[in-house]
Amino acid sequence: MAGDSKSVFYEPGESNAYQGRLFYDANKEDYPIDKMMERCKAFTGVDTAQTKCKKQNQSSLVICEYKCSLHWSTKK
Repeated sequence: MAGDSKSVFYEPGESNAYQGRLFYDANKEDYPIDKMMERCKAFTGVDTAQTKCKKQNQSSLVICEYKCSLHWSTKK
């Protein structure tokens, strides 16, 4: 997503086709759909079908990549 496979947090916006990435600790937090929805609020909401989360090795750290609904408008 957004041409970046590194473990870097980023907010959705026009420059990255309304995609975002966030991290959470599964032992301390619930699935962060509220955070995704809040960050996509200005971009017509989160596209839940485009949300993918992956646990990192043996740790409880989870990386979620998500897209806001407006990402469809950037496809050519």
